[in-house]
Amino acid sequence: MPLLHWSTLLPYSASNIAAVRFAAPVHLTSIRIFPTGARPFALCPHIVACTEPDAFLLQVFFNAQPLNPQQQKDKQRAVNALIPSLIAYSGGQTDFTVDLGAEYATRLLIIKGNFKKLSLAVYGTVVSDSSPSTLYEPKPLPALDPTPLSKAVDPGNFLDPSELAKKLLSLIPDSPSLSLVIRLMFCLKPSNEDWDHPDFPYIHAYIDRDDEAFDLESIVQNLSRPLPEDTTIDVLEAFVTRVVDLIGPKNSDQAYYIAKLLSISASQSPAMSKILLQKLDLDAVFDSNILEEATVHRLLDAAANVDIAHHFNNPSFLDMLADARDFPGTDKSTQYAFDQLISRVHGWALFGDALSNTQGDYYPSARMMRDIGTAEPSFGIWLESMIINEDVSGKLAENPLPSLQALPPLLLSEKVGSISHEEFVIFVRAFVGVASVLAVWAWADSIGNDACREKSLAILHLWQNVSGYREIVNHLLLLRQLSRRLGWITSDNPVPRNSSILAERVLFNLAQDPQAVLHDDFIETILSLKPPLSYIAEAERLTMRKVALVAEDGLSAALEEIAFKSHHPLSLRRLRTLRVSLAVIVNNLEMEDRGEWHVLDTYWLEQKQDMKIRLIEIVLDISRDLNAHFPATSTVAQMNQAIVEQLFRTFEELLGALMRLTPLFPLNVRSLRTAVEAIADVFACTNTADTLFSQSSMACIAAQETRQTCLEFLRSFSEPGVTVEPDKLGAEVIMRTLLIHVTNSSGRDPINHVLQIFAMIDFLVPLPEPREDIKGGEPSHWVTPVLPSVLNELKSFLPLLDVENRVHLLKRLIKLDEGVVGIGEWLLAEETKRALAALDVLSTHAPSGDMEIVVQYDLHQTLSVLNELVKPESNTATWCLEAIASTDDLSRALSQFLMALLEKNYTCQPLASIIKILAEKVDGFVEGLRRIVLLGYLRVVQLEGLYLSESMQRILVMLKSQTLTTSSDTMDPLHIELSRLMSGLAEMYSIIDATLAEEVVAILEWFIAQVDSEQEPKHEAVLYGLTTEALLDLYDAMRDALSIDTSRAAQSEALSSLRQRLTIKPMSCEADKIPPPVTLPDSLQMPLGNLEYLLRGRRSEDKTPSTPRKASKTPDLLGVVISPPLAILRSPAATGLTKTYVANDFRALRQVPSSRLNTSRLPSMHVDVSGSIFLFMKIVRLTMLQDFEVTANAATLSPALLPSAIPEINMLNMMGGN
Repeated sequence: MPLLHWSTLLPYSASNIAAVRFAAPVHLTSIRIFPTGARPFALCPHIVACTEPDAFLLQVFFNAQPLNPQQQKDKQRAVNALIPSLIAYSGGQTDFTVDLGAEYATRLLIIKGNFKKLSLAVYGTVVSDSSPSTLYEPKPLPALDPTPLSKAVDPGNFLDPSELAKKLLSLIPDSPSLSLVIRLMFCLKPSNEDWDHPDFPYIHAYIDRDDEAFDLESIVQNLSRPLPEDTTIDVLEAFVTRVVDLIGPKNSDQAYYIAKLLSISASQSPAMSKILLQKLDLDAVFDSNILEEATVHRLLDAAANVDIAHHFNNPSFLDMLADARDFPGTDKSTQYAFDQLISRVHGWALFGDALSNTQGDYYPSARMMRDIGTAEPSFGIWLESMIINEDVSGKLAENPLPSLQALPPLLLSEKVGSISHEEFVIFVRAFVGVASVLAVWAWADSIGNDACREKSLAILHLWQNVSGYREIVNHLLLLRQLSRRLGWITSDNPVPRNSSILAERVLFNLAQDPQAVLHDDFIETILSLKPPLSYIAEAERLTMRKVALVAEDGLSAALEEIAFKSHHPLSLRRLRTLRVSLAVIVNNLEMEDRGEWHVLDTYWLEQKQDMKIRLIEIVLDISRDLNAHFPATSTVAQMNQAIVEQLFRTFEELLGALMRLTPLFPLNVRSLRTAVEAIADVFACTNTADTLFSQSSMACIAAQETRQTCLEFLRSFSEPGVTVEPDKLGAEVIMRTLLIHVTNSSGRDPINHVLQIFAMIDFLVPLPEPREDIKGGEPSHWVTPVLPSVLNELKSFLPLLDVENRVHLLKRLIKLDEGVVGIGEWLLAEETKRALAALDVLSTHAPSGDMEIVVQYDLHQTLSVLNELVKPESNTATWCLEAIASTDDLSRALSQFLMALLEKNYTCQPLASIIKILAEKVDGFVEGLRRIVLLGYLRVVQLEGLYLSESMQRILVMLKSQTLTTSSDTMDPLHIELSRLMSGLAEMYSIIDATLAEEVVAILEWFIAQVDSEQEPKHEAVLYGLTTEALLDLYDAMRDALSIDTSRAAQSEALSSLRQRLTIKPMSCEADKIPPPVTLPDSLQMPLGNLEYLLRGRRSEDKTPSTPRKASKTPDLLGVVISPPLAILRSPAATGLTKTYVANDFRALRQVPSSRLNTSRLPSMHVDVSGSIFLFMKIVRLTMLQDFEVTANAATLSPALLPSAIPEINMLNMMGGN
């Protein structure tokens, strides 16, 4: 980037202000500050920077000038607008990014702060006054490859995941071991006196001394310090023996101290816990009647140790815990602690197996790790076990490193997906590595070592920007001690430090998660932030404070925020507030007894509204905001991905809250319909975001997770027992809403909208199950109540899909129905009728050339669908042929469709394939369809030149069941096709062999027989379209072929007889000539202007308004007797008649004085005509203009999306006029 300015600034007098003025407007990109002694330019070594003092805060003001002022006169004066910012300089060479936006430039930079000298370089570009080029210059898009995480800070790919933490710990002089740091920071928690002791941290608990006061309480108090590392096994055994001797009858106090002793020993050397468990009889200490909540929590901490958890994992102890949990007097919090303890014991067993078993159960293990990361003692004990326990650390080390560097999977989230054993091992190593670095950071902060603290925070901040590590870091930072340390580091910093700036960055990133804001310690940290801050802007601090106050005030404040109606589009602050409010509500749903009723009732009492209805309103608002970010035609200068991410997250969490509420309090039909429409829009937006955004971006990840939540919501409301009103299944409402909403893309790409709705429908429609596997042998609720009620919508939806998706959906429905209702048969018949109606449009309304191509392409698609269903390799071929044979409506529609195609001389590969397949199974069809298949097969043989013996045999078999019905007025199509067949064969007479000649003779004999049966006396049989020469060549070729084989003498004689009877009639008149075949297009291509014209529909001819001619001055003879129509309508005499206009029940006739009867004011034309064709046509036209833009790709556009030609309609007849 070009250098715009370099200087060493000095403040002006005592105001501490300096300024940089540029000679021309510039775009600034960055400001670089150099420390004293630095040489900024390698080519100019004599230039030396000088910046004093070493760290300070700077207030920076940029003069902002708009580059494109709305009025020309604005160019004559400079706009006096200053944009403030803040720079926290903590020393060293530091870059600060500047982004004023492409629409603004600056000529003045003002700096204010407590500095004496400031060496800085300003980088950017000079703004040119030349007008922008109007010519388009194509430029390749840059290839942006994500930068992989450095292996040095990727513990997930270390054999020893604690290696990075040990290197950070080595930055501290005379540092203790990592295990001791973990023990001191999270488990034992030294007292203030110990921190001040000169020998700290090497202060130990000695258990080999004979103290006079040797009881359980004093033992626990003495063990609050770590044991010496050189403690022998004999000393440990002697100590444990003395402890066991102190155990008396069961009581709650003794149980608590033993549990406390177990939790302390869990964080000491592994040998101590093993010896204690060997000599301690748990049944002699614990009983379901004496376990109190504090005791359970100490046992929960102890169970974070692998050896203790394995010892707890025995039936008697677990049964005792279950009995204590289920005791009637146990409160809810204690029950929750019991559940955690039992789950942790089982979790360790699964975790150990998952480390070595490639088919292990990984998700319960990950849930155990997530639970352990919520409490400091458990966290420290587990981490120490993972590092110093040889059994666990050995299992982890046995797994080889992956061949390719990979990031840990998102196992801490609620989303469940398939992961491999290798991915699980990477996750465990990453978790241990992050936890170890957090322990080192806490130790460095405790002893005030800024170098180690700064580097630890830099690594944590880096991890917060890496998927997989981000979730682990943010989860563990919510530990009470770590949250408070972030607040301590960021407070009281008059001079910026790198560690304080990094701590602000980490805290800022953590505050983006609404679940994090629910923690009391983190709320306290946010509320303690005071300006000025080095990184967090004041507006952002206020936003964080706002959401923290909502979380602190609890449910009442959250419900108030939900009820508040904001202007749109929603701001980033409003979205974050909504997300925290939803998190508070969901937390109350989980923690409160009858949480759903409590939340809904509280909202009703405070807001006098059903909260579910309000949540649906917000869902709709969010979908509208998202639609505005993904328009089909408007070009967005720069999309705000932060807003888009928050919109997706908010929408996802709204659906989650609704799914929690609705099982007990269902939605009504209107609310569910509104929610489904919004989900359909957002689902389409997620697909667009996944295409536009980088896969590693937060917006893209949010879109992918929201997409999955949308499907989960639809699936949950489509279950068999889910009803929204009596006798109204949720699945029916969802299907009908999706199928109707397909035509409303809300300004987005309509093609993508259709495809995404298809994807949702494909997800919702269940896979077919064997009838014997279904309970009671009854069909699925989709087959009987749901799909039959939306058949008309399905019929309208299918033509919008391309061939592949249309066939896929039809096959799904056919297999699901299994002939119970006949859904597939009906849809196939309706699809055929629709294609037949399109053919009628071509025949009766003579559309434009482009529209004719569109209709022809639509016909090709319909034929392709039918071909895909009926071809032998399809799994629906047998069903399709049986449906055609057994369903009268389908057979009739198919007969009419194929006959219409033959009459129009249309041909294409799918049509030929269908005809040939039907010809093989023609015996099972009705008479009319058999005849049409024969006609089609004759046409296919001609077009493809299939003059083979097999083809002729099939033709002869089909002919034997047919008769000719030629009259003097009309000619039987079969007669014409046979003439065409012989004409084509005559042109290829050289291929005729004896077998083929025999078949042709048989066909001609059938032809003669049909002519003889209709004509008395017998006349010649006429073949149309052949020439005399062609017929003679055909005779000669057949004669020669038959003469070779003496066994075919009878056929030779028959040929001679036929020769006497057959005559030809050339097509001399143009009207008599057979038109050439028309090949249906298999793709749709046309100029963009033509496509735009089609999408806009036909425009009526402009009619220039004209002044009407003056009426005759001769008065009507009856005019003095009868009032004019206007007077009749306004006459008071009319009050005895109807009070409304025709078909209008809301507008009464006006009562006016007779003096105003002859005014020029016309009566109201606002007549509500039910079913008016005017209104219908207007809605259709507006819908098409709204949903389909001129940038659509015609090659991928289904013809059903284009308007068909609308015939002329007599409007008076439609409205009942004369």
